[in-house]
Amino acid sequence: KRLRERGLPVLEERDTDFSDEAARKRYKIFRDHYSTLQTLKKHFPFTLIDAGGTIEGVQQNIIKEFKYQSSLELSQEAYDIVQRIPIVSDVIVHARGDLVLRLDEYQYRNAALFEKVVEVIDKDFVPSIRRHSIAGIAVVRSTDPVFQTPLAIDMVLDVLSERGYHVSSDLRSMAIPDSVDLKTGKITITIKTEYLFHIRFQRPEIREALETTSTLRMRYR
Repeated sequence: KRLRERGLPVLEERDTDFSDEAARKRYKIFRDHYSTLQTLKKHFPFTLIDAGGTIEGVQQNIIKEFKYQSSLELSQEAYDIVQRIPIVSDVIVHARGDLVLRLDEYQYRNAALFEKVVEVIDKDFVPSIRRHSIAGIAVVRSTDPVFQTPLAIDMVLDVLSERGYHVSSDLRSMAIPDSVDLKTGKITITIKTEYLFHIRFQRPEIREALETTSTLRMRYR
């Protein structure tokens, strides 16, 4: 009605434009589902625009928001380039099933190596994990030659992941001088490779447990 009075075009007519009761009902639905709308912000960005101002003010707010939302979207050219990289939800949706298949495959096709890797984990990794159990993070450095086989590193990641740990790996190569030719000055070196495994896991809440125990003792004295 207000648009017609000002000679502005009307794109859509709704019952709420003419009925106070319909407008109240529509607002009640909005109010009842407001918390749900706020939850949706976790999945995609949007802004609620207050339509209680002047027509010009609301119109400017809408235009401003459209410009902002457009700035959040990739251009088609950029999207065509990055879309080959899988989104995280696609990667993790079958992660558990793929992990189980890989572990079974290790046992079936590389049983000797698989057994050796598990022995190394038990001998070198588990003591460090136990030692740092309160911290919830352990760093294991290994020079075991078994890790010269890249598949062995994959096995470590998968075995520890299956047991509930979060683990990542890295390697560092160091040049260590062996000898020096005094006549030519030539230095002979040996490349030493160190394999690093960063292991994270849920740590116990020691202080919280102590405070709870203390409270219970005081309560039952």
